[in-house]
Amino acid sequence: MRILALSVLFFAASALSAEPNDTFGAAEALIRYAAGSYPLVDEKSAVCISVEGEGNLEPFLTRLKDLNLHIVPCGGETIVTRLPVSKPQPQPDGNFLVHYGYFVDCENCAEQGKAMSAVMSHDGAGWHILHVQGGVSL
Repeated sequence: MRILALSVLFFAASALSAEPNDTFGAAEALIRYAAGSYPLVDEKSAVCISVEGEGNLEPFLTRLKDLNLHIVPCGGETIVTRLPVSKPQPQPDGNFLVHYGYFVDCENCAEQGKAMSAVMSHDGAGWHILHVQGGVSL
């Protein structure tokens, strides 16, 4: 009986900690939303994507291939549009706040762009954009 109780406790704790901690899932939903709402860049322009707290972006970027974005590493000499995405921050109402933006990124240029925020929800079907605050003006 003790083993059953410990097993239930372990699975409950795992489910609670894993649900909102899917930063890549939130970032993917947000980038897909942004790409469908307004053009991120034209197909010849480069874009670099960074996700707060995440190092290996390869599997994540592979999932975005169908968006036909020309994705390059951040921090090079070429001027690109940088899309940083923050970790989802839990809100009192049960939703999540995710900060992101569109910025000029190059080694020797002044950072300019637009910071934005998205209110997102998470359920069994994944991440959903409820509304976005801010607008694009590079």
